[in-house]
Amino acid sequence: MMLLLALGTALNAALVTPLMIDLSVNARATAERGGTAVVGGIVTCSAETLVSIEGEVAETLNRSAVAVGTFATEVLCGPTATRWTATVTSDSGVPFKPGFASADVSVVGFDPESGIFSGVQSLVFLHLTRSTQ
Repeated sequence: MMLLLALGTALNAALVTPLMIDLSVNARATAERGGTAVVGGIVTCSAETLVSIEGEVAETLNRSAVAVGTFATEVLCGPTATRWTATVTSDSGVPFKPGFASADVSVVGFDPESGIFSGVQSLVFLHLTRSTQ
């Protein structure tokens, strides 16, 4: 009986379509007056689930000054596009300024139907513009 249950569970897991995640990161971000950067984008999922969005932003200001910071946020994701934003504080002590930076962003979500985690990653170049506030 246990063998049949295990076989049925394994077969069901193999037939379930895995969670599909689509990540878009805006090429324009803002450098806030306090030295933080605000990044954002859109995420969609093939099923309703909570996703974790994490990343790192790095901006080389000159030969010895590099602003680098990490961020993490969670959003509810589903078939309808969901906007996300995150504020990045520089961990290097160098503030973010208007200019160009790179961002490495990943999204991970759990599919309760299949019991499997799915994820995507995106490396983008950002244009940091001055905040209007």
